[in-house]
Amino acid sequence: MDNLLSELECIIDESNAELIFINSKGEVFVNDKISDIIDFIKSKGLVIRLLSNGYLLGRDEYKYIANKCDEVKVERMDDDIFKKKLGISDERYE
Repeated sequence: MDNLLSELECIIDESNAELIFINSKGEVFVNDKISDIIDFIKSKGLVIRLLSNGYLLGRDEYKYIANKCDEVKVERMDDDIFKKKLGISDERYE
């Protein structure tokens, strides 16, 4: 974790960032270090915008993490992609 935060600190310092946008290749809340990462970014005085698919935001532990951010954007995938990921045919879904 220390290496990750050191690398993140270098990126922040070199870019003179004012806003950090956290977007993962999946649901951001499944990263067990996300709370620590957000705390680190906030300790730098930066604004955090977090992207989530929203599926886990009903759980208190994830609401707590989301509330640390300045902005949380919830996006869900298109219905056809969602059905395909779940292996649901149109007939079964309707």
